[in-house]
Amino acid sequence: MTWRRVGLYYLFAIVLGGYYLLFEWRPGGPDAPIFERRPGQESTFLALKRDTIHKLSIKRQQHTFVSQRREAQPGEEIAEWQVLEPTGAPVTSALVSSFIENLTPDRKIPIVHEAPEDLAAYGLAPPDSTVIIEGEGEPGTETIFIGGYNPTKTAVYARKDGSPEVVLLGYNVKYYEDLIFQAAQRGTEERS
Repeated sequence: MTWRRVGLYYLFAIVLGGYYLLFEWRPGGPDAPIFERRPGQESTFLALKRDTIHKLSIKRQQHTFVSQRREAQPGEEIAEWQVLEPTGAPVTSALVSSFIENLTPDRKIPIVHEAPEDLAAYGLAPPDSTVIIEGEGEPGTETIFIGGYNPTKTAVYARKDGSPEVVLLGYNVKYYEDLIFQAAQRGTEERS
């Protein structure tokens, strides 16, 4: 075999590989929806500011988690989150704060689809979980539906109640939500 033939084989492999990556490959498998992100298609998502939020409720299947912020007392630097439901669940204030920080990013987030006909493709019909946040100012209360992971499993689909837009939130939203429910479940099992 000559070096010229080896070079031709490599060139052939690069051309076929490039064609596959550009036209045939779909992350998430053949059933994953294809989404095109156009420049400028971004949203601020939530009107409530992080520091005005004083109550958080997360509903997932038959389980509910509710936490309320207690203002900082004299000598304390930051406000603490108290668990209201399930009573006595060992969910730390830092875990609730981390969830809220990831739910309310400071930057704009990408809009995946402006008004999809089939929300099931995003895990939003029905949603995996429903998050209700209450805060000061307008609008006062916002409801967010959290869906499934995107094909690359780096983010989750979400939709705000009253808005047809489906957006991408960071992977950590789902991660911290899972940690909250795991801690609440452990506390329930320990008390039983």
